[in-house]
Amino acid sequence: MMMTGNSGGNKLMQAFFSPAAALMNRLDITRKFVLLGLMSLVAIAVVVYSLFASLDQDISFSQRELQGLALVKTFPRVVQLLQEHRGLSAGLLGGDETMRDSRAGTEKNAAEALDEMLGKPFFGKTTSESLQHIRADWERLRKDGLNWTASENFAAHTRLINRIQSFEGIAADEYALTLDTELSTFYLIDTIINRLPHALERLGKLRAYSTGILASKQATEQHKIELNILVAELDDALEKLGTSLDKVSRYNPALQDLISAASGDIAESAHQITGLVTSDIITGRFAMRPGVFFGMSAAAIDRSYTQLHEALLPMAETLIKARIARAENSLHFSIGIAFMLFLVVAYFSVGIGRAIIVNIRSLARSAHAFAGGDLRERIDLDVRDELGRVGDSFNEMADGFGALLKVSRENEARLHDLSVNLEERVRERTIELERTQRETELLLRRNQALMLTSMDGIHVMDMQGNLLVANEAFCRMLGYAQKEVSGLNVAEWDVQWPVEELREKFRELVGKSAMFETVYRRKDGTVINAEISASGVELEGQSFIYASSRDITARKKADEALRIAAAAFETHEAIMITDADANIIRVNHAFTDITGYRPDEVLGKSTRMMKSGKHDKTFYAEMWQQLIRSGTWSGEIWDKRKNGQIYPKWMTVTAVRNERQETSQYVAIFSDITARKRAEEEIRNLAFYDALTRLPNRRLFIDRFQAALPVSARHNNYGAVLFIDLDRFKALNDTLGHDYGDLLLVEVAVRIKSCLREMDTVARFGGDEFVVLIEEIGDDRDEASLKVERVAAKIHEALLCPYRLKEHEHHGSSSIGISLYRGNEETVDTLLKHADLAMYQAKSSGRNAVRFFDTAMQHNVTAHAELVRDLRRAVELRQLHLYYQVQVDGDNRPQGAEALLRWIHPQRGVVMPDQFIPIAEESALIIEIDDWVLESACRQLVLWGGNAQTRDLLLTVNVSAKHFVMPDFVDKVAGLLSTHRANPERLKLELTERMVLDDLAGAVKKMYALKALGVSLSMDDFGTRYSSLSYLKQLPIDQLKIDKGFVQAITKGSDDARLVQNIIDLVNNFNLSVIAEGVETEAQLASLKLRDGMTYQGFLFGKAVPVDEFEALLGKFQGNS
Repeated sequence: MMMTGNSGGNKLMQAFFSPAAALMNRLDITRKFVLLGLMSLVAIAVVVYSLFASLDQDISFSQRELQGLALVKTFPRVVQLLQEHRGLSAGLLGGDETMRDSRAGTEKNAAEALDEMLGKPFFGKTTSESLQHIRADWERLRKDGLNWTASENFAAHTRLINRIQSFEGIAADEYALTLDTELSTFYLIDTIINRLPHALERLGKLRAYSTGILASKQATEQHKIELNILVAELDDALEKLGTSLDKVSRYNPALQDLISAASGDIAESAHQITGLVTSDIITGRFAMRPGVFFGMSAAAIDRSYTQLHEALLPMAETLIKARIARAENSLHFSIGIAFMLFLVVAYFSVGIGRAIIVNIRSLARSAHAFAGGDLRERIDLDVRDELGRVGDSFNEMADGFGALLKVSRENEARLHDLSVNLEERVRERTIELERTQRETELLLRRNQALMLTSMDGIHVMDMQGNLLVANEAFCRMLGYAQKEVSGLNVAEWDVQWPVEELREKFRELVGKSAMFETVYRRKDGTVINAEISASGVELEGQSFIYASSRDITARKKADEALRIAAAAFETHEAIMITDADANIIRVNHAFTDITGYRPDEVLGKSTRMMKSGKHDKTFYAEMWQQLIRSGTWSGEIWDKRKNGQIYPKWMTVTAVRNERQETSQYVAIFSDITARKRAEEEIRNLAFYDALTRLPNRRLFIDRFQAALPVSARHNNYGAVLFIDLDRFKALNDTLGHDYGDLLLVEVAVRIKSCLREMDTVARFGGDEFVVLIEEIGDDRDEASLKVERVAAKIHEALLCPYRLKEHEHHGSSSIGISLYRGNEETVDTLLKHADLAMYQAKSSGRNAVRFFDTAMQHNVTAHAELVRDLRRAVELRQLHLYYQVQVDGDNRPQGAEALLRWIHPQRGVVMPDQFIPIAEESALIIEIDDWVLESACRQLVLWGGNAQTRDLLLTVNVSAKHFVMPDFVDKVAGLLSTHRANPERLKLELTERMVLDDLAGAVKKMYALKALGVSLSMDDFGTRYSSLSYLKQLPIDQLKIDKGFVQAITKGSDDARLVQNIIDLVNNFNLSVIAEGVETEAQLASLKLRDGMTYQGFLFGKAVPVDEFEALLGKFQGNS
């Protein structure tokens, strides 16, 4: 069974290698070695070229980035000078003639810098048009700028700067600066191209606008609004710049100190300028001269530009050059290794071929001489391979033939002497000898033929391994002379097997034959691989080992070379070899992994079977023309996998030419670049699209909006921008989690898009804010407003429909603000702010609404902002004052007073609480005001305590809900009473129903703590909320105040009178006192006096007045009594 299996395997191997053997048999030995050497060299060359192409592509990409970086270096200097020109122009137009000379110098420098920038080698029709527009805008600005108004001049400068910065972004995209695949340089370049210029432009606008105001020494309300907007825009730009610089620092740890220093300088410059604007311009002081302010601002901005030129730009250039250096080092190293490997393979291939061919020719020449009768002919090859064995066998055969011939002649002479008397026996013996001689001669001829053709080293050993006989081939194989091998033992040349194992093998070989491989050590110490064919023979009672050895070292090396070539072929990149007609003849495993085709599915077929259809005939024609012309082609190509999927790959095709320089094969090496293309697309999406909703982000939206304004101006068409905010989105995030919030945002994006035209743009600005741009609505404002209102209503209705978020159903609404535009009279930022203000107006009106922007809204927002700003400084500037309104009993005797807050503003005059308390309650400012009121009340109680006229008065102080819920409120009241040593029994705190009912249990606990201090408690505005008396039982209050609405209506209807009476009756059952506020007429007082036990407060007894007037009023009450 085993022999059958071996036989079948041998036949299979013979069938497999028969084509190769047939090819080799048709070639002489020289061509055989040339073919093997060329195949090895081609495999090495193909792999090396693939590596070279990949590294060269990386170097080219980085060098293109360096070219782009060199081009954009000129842009910051131009923008810096134009910003200075804008600021000096603003000061000059504002009336400061001292800036005229500086402006002229700056204008000259700006012109030179602009000429240098425009002289750079930009390409493309769009680029040329942009450069023409930039030059035209600049020339128009230089010629007519001082004839325009300050706002027109400011807007023209800003448009020119925006155009230059937009062109800088185009140039950066052209040179792939914003598509850098390494994050260490991507964020740094993004900071240089986008973030830092954006922040510096905000600084420049703030400098110019402020300089113009200082020069004119006049700041209107609109000016202050614009300044606040510019400061807010600057803060937003600086925040984004800081985030970008943090990313640069994170991905470049070695540059962290340099980045930190640059970030600090920029932030300090911005802080310095905004501080000057806030302290000197917005406040209206105008203490600083325009030139001084401009100089300080320019120095601060110049420091930031210095960081850009001396730190960030060189940093980016250094990173890219380092990347190029790494790639070039790898390229040079790879080329060097490949060249050395090429020389080694070529050297040994030529050496082996020459050695074998020379030895074969020597063997043939000696054999021919010996056959011609020259028995002295011997072979001396001086090699230790199979050819050497053949030569040694030939020499041994020649020696044996000579010895046999000599013996034969001696026997002839001896027989002749014996034949004298034994003629008959001689005759018989002669016949026998002749026969023996013929047999001997035949044997000698056979041995001679064997020795002439044998390339093996033949030797005979005894069972102990001692060498008895060896031919010359064996001696040459081991490097010994014939006389030196006598007495050698097998252990002296066989280094693979121990002596005992060899002797055991010898015993097993008796009567058998075997073939095996071993390792010989030559006389000079070198080792060779040998193949042994051995047999154990018994002769005359003794056992001998007859063996034939063959040097297979060259064959082993050739096998190793073939294995190396096969390993190189099975690289991670796909390799496809075709014939001259592009029919596939061989592929590797990587080819199958990438295309899905097995080798048997593509061999013999044309490469056209994998065409994707994405390339036209011209593409393939140009590819084949280059292959024919230069012998190689490299580039990106789209092909089709077995499953039909279209995919991109980077392929290098090399033509293989024969000795006649005819193309015999094509070798194509390619790799799947789907992942790389996906990464490039991802980088683009990160730059221009929102990762969650896949909508355009703020950057892409701004770009489209800026492009839409000139189009609107050319066509005289209206457009609109819609600002959409989801109502109560935070509540959804807080209750169900951010996962549900994300699902809602994705669905909202889909619904908004479904309500718009294909040409309209919807973007997500962040959080729950969406912005819509609608272009080319119409040239009539009323018609355009109507159309936009319909679109907004459609969006509004779509967002009202229920949302299915996993297992939850969510109902939501939206607030939408709309701002119309026509032409480029308003900037993008201004229009977005208008839409944002309209959206907040919709929210203020109760949410779930749509509002258009109007100037009145802008005025209200500005007034609100100014009021908030002034209120923040009111406590510090001591503009808040306590007024006191008297509280009397039924006999008009003063019982106490309520402390009421008034804000005495230097320009606004007296501001009543209902105008500023709601604003204070929007922030923590109300707590600061409450603290001041409580402290002032305690101080006043101490002062009144030393006066007989006032020491018995109760002082009532109102407490805000936000202050009451603070955990330390009771401790704060106790601390103030203790610090000022005020009598707590003279202090009454007035609470409202709302602050008690929102957390009844917590409020009751806190009220008991206040009662424990000795403080009285009063319930204000009773009857205006739930008006439920049931909770009064739980509250430790001392007094109930009837709302003035009931008091003023008590004389108008019996229902109100009965309600007041019922309240008084129920409260008396709780042992509480009652006070009626807002008593203004005698009729109201008379009606209230029908109910006993009340205290009164209102204009009828006195208005809230300052403390000195209040004390004078007390004297009048006492005089009347």
